[in-house]
Amino acid sequence: MRGQYWTFDMVAGVIIFFIALALLFFIKWGISEYSSNDEELLFSRASAVSDSLLSEGYPGDWQAGSLDLCNESLMRNVTMGIFRDKWTDIISKEKVDKLLQINSTACGYNAIRTSYNIPGDFYIDIPSMGAEIGKKGTGENEIILRRYAVYNASPTLVEIRVWK
Repeated sequence: MRGQYWTFDMVAGVIIFFIALALLFFIKWGISEYSSNDEELLFSRASAVSDSLLSEGYPGDWQAGSLDLCNESLMRNVTMGIFRDKWTDIISKEKVDKLLQINSTACGYNAIRTSYNIPGDFYIDIPSMGAEIGKKGTGENEIILRRYAVYNASPTLVEIRVWK
């Protein structure tokens, strides 16, 4: 009887194999897709906010003029970057102060959300400047990005939080 197998053994092995394969597919594509879509969207938005915030902004002198903060279509065309210019990673105090001023107005929070195209809520913290922009708090699937820039000739943490 050496080297022989029974039909029952073969059928049992194939059934166990297909159950394991189905379980693998269910775990890989069933559960992970359900839970990660929101997180992926929030992560991509947080990355985009980080890229926009840590730039010169558009237009480059957005802080100089007056913005109609309650006009959503106008705010979609403004990027509120905090860098002095597009060639350096030095934070402009004037731009951060303007962002803080905008944040304190009635339409400010929503204007900033519209400018950065954030689907949920956000909070931006620049501790060395004492700048807190947005809402403090947390929510479902909070994404936290920490970036560094230069302010007063030293590295400065810029923390961006986005959540639903």
